[in-house]
Amino acid sequence: NTTFTLAHKSGLEFELRCVYYPDYAAFDWVIYFTNTGKENSPIVSDISPAELTFEGDNPIILSNFSDGGQYAPFLPQALELSEGESKSFSPSTGRSTEDAFPYYNFEYGNKGAFVVTSWSGQWQADFNYNNGVTTYSGRQQSFSSYLKSGETARTPLTAVILYDGRDTDRATNLWRNWFIDCNMYKNDGVNPPEPFVSGVTSAVYNEMENANEENQISCIEKYLRNNVKINVWWMDAGWYMGVNDNGKNMSWGHVGTWAPDENRFPTKFKAISDYANDRSIDTLLWFEPERIAISDSEYKSEPDNEYRVKAEWLIGYGDAQGQLAFGGNGSAYQLDLGNKEALDWLCNRVKTILNEGGLSIYREDLNIVIMADNWRQANAAHPDRTGMTENGCVQGHYEYWDAILELPQIKIIDSCASGGHRLDLETMRRAVALHPTDYSYNDLTAKQIGTYGLASWFPFAGANTGVGGYVTYTNKYIIRSAYRQALILQYDVNVLSQEYFRIAENCVNEWNGIKKYFYDDLYQLTKSTTGTTDWYSYEYLSEEEQSGFAMVFRRSEKAPVSQSIKLKGLNPDDTYEITFADSAAKVTATGLELMVNGIGLTLDENEGEGYDSEIIYIKRTAAVAGDRDALG
Repeated sequence: NTTFTLAHKSGLEFELRCVYYPDYAAFDWVIYFTNTGKENSPIVSDISPAELTFEGDNPIILSNFSDGGQYAPFLPQALELSEGESKSFSPSTGRSTEDAFPYYNFEYGNKGAFVVTSWSGQWQADFNYNNGVTTYSGRQQSFSSYLKSGETARTPLTAVILYDGRDTDRATNLWRNWFIDCNMYKNDGVNPPEPFVSGVTSAVYNEMENANEENQISCIEKYLRNNVKINVWWMDAGWYMGVNDNGKNMSWGHVGTWAPDENRFPTKFKAISDYANDRSIDTLLWFEPERIAISDSEYKSEPDNEYRVKAEWLIGYGDAQGQLAFGGNGSAYQLDLGNKEALDWLCNRVKTILNEGGLSIYREDLNIVIMADNWRQANAAHPDRTGMTENGCVQGHYEYWDAILELPQIKIIDSCASGGHRLDLETMRRAVALHPTDYSYNDLTAKQIGTYGLASWFPFAGANTGVGGYVTYTNKYIIRSAYRQALILQYDVNVLSQEYFRIAENCVNEWNGIKKYFYDDLYQLTKSTTGTTDWYSYEYLSEEEQSGFAMVFRRSEKAPVSQSIKLKGLNPDDTYEITFADSAAKVTATGLELMVNGIGLTLDENEGEGYDSEIIYIKRTAAVAGDRDALG
């Protein structure tokens, strides 16, 4: 780590904090600036921490579609830059990965660079290509502000990894290795989060609106009694005061008063956590601290209490016209996390709930689609402080999460913002994405390609098994489509039949057999497609052990019955034994044969609705290569 400090005569002090990762050809940096003087500083504007230049022809930006928009969430995309062309990217609402994805694998000439602008707010990234040179800039989209005495602001973090050649598979795994080794939060300081299976009753009890301690414990017991081993019990929105409380009948969306409803949860979740922990199950609880759904009339008619956000902590308090603050009266006011009093209150309030409840996983949501608009209104009200409210919110949010992670029992944070709308790098250094999209949970093709698209950037993500009919019905194909690092079972265990319990049990056991590879190298084996008449496959492989697995999906009866799946990452001269989850067949062949000729598969089982799936198990052996005819 290296820090450079520049002191300006005005009392402004600029501090450039750099980190270099020599084993990965990676580096990142961020600029902090503080007013050390006694008076307001001069205006700081046009500050861009990333002004980069890349020399090389045929430039192409490899990235993902984000969560939201017209494409399947996290579908990989490639954008070519032609001579004189510029491309600009920014989120649409102030949530950092809504309609934009600030992670770029930029190929140019015969080399490449990963370039990331990390900011949990409204950022902007620009590419421009002219005469064989591409420029890149990344910054907070709007900042032009003075700083008060003692005040600190900062830029987005910029991260870069440099590499040679144009090999997307190799580059993907360079990124994954750096992300796992140098970025992921590690509760014990050494190991990344352990993959897990979770149970949740959100589709049964309308999130947690109709949940209580008795039915939560009962549902955990039913999973275990039916031999479905879960590791985490998930409790989502609607557990707090004001929801089905004293005749108010507010929905789970009525947030802003943070205390458990003790009529339904008299031990404040401790009884649930104790029951779960005694069976080696951790408990997870949902929060949404930044959105405030308390109406003006409620603020006026009901006295303040220690559990409720104060009106003066809202963005725009005192500046808004016709209502208490900027945003949606009664639905979406926004807590100002740049307000130290508000931040301290939030840290203490949430820590108390987590400690009293014996909870191990903090899950955070953010269902505000007007954050950027709130910040724009704050800028308009105080033009000489443009960007400062947003800057304070972003800094405060990182500080808040750091305070949560200080709790010894907290193992991970789950970052959810109506799905995957806040997954910038500094967020993902503190969190994982257990619920990375609100897009149709039953769209299995989107879920499959989203698994690869997410894993190519974030090695830990989750997926649930579906809603609607999938709460009381399941099959192998449905569950395998959700095989991510967190497999979230969303069943009504009160009515689920023994047949479907057995399928879930078998799939959980199968998932447990492959989870050890989730932090190994990743490859996409077929084209990137959401087509229902296609096959789709991806592979995880341990480079050291030369063992792993490949997931294979035949997406409908309209897809070809047979396909050759060509593996990747194998040592050409080594010999491998290939086995299958659903077949007793066995293939022995060299790595070269498996990568060039592939494995001939026929999938015609019809696992539910004309689709089929298979898992290919890969193991390097000392056996002599054989069974050439079995390669197909």
